[in-house]
Amino acid sequence: MFTNEFEYDRTVTTLLDESGVHSDVIITIESDGYVFVEQEDEDGAVTNLICMPPHMFKEMIEALNAPAGAYRLEEKIVYD
Repeated sequence: MFTNEFEYDRTVTTLLDESGVHSDVIITIESDGYVFVEQEDEDGAVTNLICMPPHMFKEMIEALNAPAGAYRLEEKIVYD
């Protein structure tokens, strides 16, 4: 199960473990394209956080749908 929330400066997707065994995973995509993935540890004492730029998030999505191998996505990456 998951939820999507669309705010003026970000999108927040929460992945919920309906069994209650694992903590929710929260994916926040900021208006500048940066992506934050967070999940609390088992006892809720620590929140693990990953931050990635837009091009890495796009690569991650592509990787989930690709067969085994090494890939380089061909696109122009612009840094402001």
